[in-house]
Amino acid sequence: MNYLEAYDNGTRGDALDGIRRAYRLLFQSQYWDRSELDEYRWDRLRRVYAYARKHVPYYSDQFSPFDSEIESWEQFKELPILSRETAAERSSLLRGNRPPIGVSPLQPIRTSGTSGSVVESIPTDTSEQFRTAVSVRELEWANIEPTGSALMLRALAKPGSADADALRYGLRTSSWASGWLAELITTGPGYYIDVSAPAQYVAKFGLECRPDYILAFPSALAAAARYVQGLAVRGVRTIGETLHDEWRDPIEKTFAAPIQDLYSSQEVGPIAATCPSCGAYHTMDEWVYCEIVRNDGTDCQPGEEGRVLVTNLHPYITPFIRYDLGDRAVVGQQGTCKKTLGTVSKVTGRTFGFLRMPDGSLRSASPMFYAFTAIPELVAAQVVQPRVDEFLVKVVGSAAVLSDVDRALRESVGESAEVRIDLVDELDRSIGGKIERFRWTGS
Repeated sequence: MNYLEAYDNGTRGDALDGIRRAYRLLFQSQYWDRSELDEYRWDRLRRVYAYARKHVPYYSDQFSPFDSEIESWEQFKELPILSRETAAERSSLLRGNRPPIGVSPLQPIRTSGTSGSVVESIPTDTSEQFRTAVSVRELEWANIEPTGSALMLRALAKPGSADADALRYGLRTSSWASGWLAELITTGPGYYIDVSAPAQYVAKFGLECRPDYILAFPSALAAAARYVQGLAVRGVRTIGETLHDEWRDPIEKTFAAPIQDLYSSQEVGPIAATCPSCGAYHTMDEWVYCEIVRNDGTDCQPGEEGRVLVTNLHPYITPFIRYDLGDRAVVGQQGTCKKTLGTVSKVTGRTFGFLRMPDGSLRSASPMFYAFTAIPELVAAQVVQPRVDEFLVKVVGSAAVLSDVDRALRESVGESAEVRIDLVDELDRSIGGKIERFRWTGS
């Protein structure tokens, strides 16, 4: 019995029936022979390319040197890469001048601007039905029983909205689902609290509600875990940020539950999710075409880290083709699970998470943060680099960690750098509610 056979409440409607059809496909396609899956993806890809080339001004210009139809994966990989900055700057040119046949546009979706660029995408009724079906499959992978209660800890309070203050103090509702999913599946109560709430209050709210499941930004949940005792849950799902090891460990120990990490972006939706069978991330191959490439654009091999490029496979008014999200990930090994979907072993974070060195070179910030995790009593750290020789560090922990943080940082950036370290209760969040562990703010 699949997930919808077990939990579908039977409500009818064109959109809900569309979700059901998409889910039935997804339930089967995750086990298809790889050649069959690639044939499906190729058909979707050609449709998106044809629409974009004919009806989207930006792509009409960019793809003019290429054939009106693409005939091979190799030909597709010759197409230019769309950067996040270009997507933000030329948003009006990325809108189709007419919808794809048979679909209707929905309200635009805009990113939070955490990366410094606000990107707009315009989905359609058809794309959102498929996107909802992908979400249902993610629930199935995580073994979520809908009638259980769920705590939502993420960026929820929109400035000026009527419920903004309530969300910062915690809001209780009759259902944790929303939109079409709430019409399709009957769920248990939902408990909502914004990531801007102090960690102590998040912990207090969680202990009062005692949810069965948690969906959260990992940084906020790890911070709240410091103040929680005796709150075991049935499952934790993390979303919105890279799940770093220093956040994973306190979450798993405190809540005594497996973590399903969801890798997605606001503008393109779900990209990958961890699988309970093999523990790796499976890419949502029926929804997006995901590439992990080297800096020269060639494909990475299993175990190799590279840039993440994604392409919509379902009709958007603003299709993204070979879109560079600004993320990095490691290609996984196939064959460890019955699912034939693509595999990512690790999502490592943003490409702009690189230290700028005085000689002009770039150096990954990851080793510095690995060194931080070995410091006893250091809860969290955040580093801002305004110049090549200057670093501003915010630390959550005790005064005893300051000298160790200074030493670990200088091992990465050199002894001559100017370093300022401040003790804080909580780290700064972006306007989207996320925590960036490292950020370059120079020119």
